[in-house]
Amino acid sequence: MTMVFSLMAASAMGYLVYILSDLFLHRLTNNPLSDFLGQGANQSGFADQTGARLLGKLPFSMTAWENHLLWSQRGGLYPRDTLGRQAFMALCFTVVGLFVPLTFSAPAAWLVPLIAGVMPFLRLRSQAEKVRRRTTRQVPELAALVAAELSAETPMEDALERAAELPGPLARILMEAIAESQTSNRPLLTPPGQGGVGALKLVFARTRLPALRAFSVQLDLVARTGIEGAARMQEISVTLASEYRQRLREETAKLETRLSSLVGIFYFIPLFAILTIATFGAFMRSF
Repeated sequence: MTMVFSLMAASAMGYLVYILSDLFLHRLTNNPLSDFLGQGANQSGFADQTGARLLGKLPFSMTAWENHLLWSQRGGLYPRDTLGRQAFMALCFTVVGLFVPLTFSAPAAWLVPLIAGVMPFLRLRSQAEKVRRRTTRQVPELAALVAAELSAETPMEDALERAAELPGPLARILMEAIAESQTSNRPLLTPPGQGGVGALKLVFARTRLPALRAFSVQLDLVARTGIEGAARMQEISVTLASEYRQRLREETAKLETRLSSLVGIFYFIPLFAILTIATFGAFMRSF
């Protein structure tokens, strides 16, 4: 029991070290003076360079974490951060957390710098997963807007450009596809009867989200139908909306089941412990 409480205390202390250090370092690395001088997103500072050198010495690739950072930035988070800066902050959190085991002799205190050091990357992955789920939820909304634009006899490319003006990560990915089309001279949609792939399908495939890859294929098919494209897009929009509602109902049911289990455990275990202790105490007093 003492070991459990020690681990819980070390975890709480590590998280506290992370929170306090995070507040201080963000004020230090994201100051208004550097923004005024134009030294924010375009120039890498000491934190970015130091973290990049640290990551370069690791024996494994950080590609997955770069993808997490990209997704977080699509959601409007970490706008000027690099993976090197995240590594630098993790190093700082670890150094600050080392004061705890050097001050307290408990063995569990050595978990504090470890927990504080990994917190930036765990938070980054958590934020990226939230943005991915938010992107998937926005697919029916974007499909409805494109369907409305096509019903107004707007060309598909123009409808997608207007849809890119929406807020949210999905619109930012759509803007990436439009920029890819402009810079690479690649058509936005896959041309029929040719071997090339449109920029939209290419960029959506890079996200590795099945919902976006399927949606890009549907947009290509709608673009090829000509006059019937508006009706086809309306059907796709209705289907996506119904699938989203069904998925939301399933997630709600799972959440209710999980909450019921937690509530049952919260009330059952203390009651069971009280009854067991009372019964065992009465049994021992009978001798």
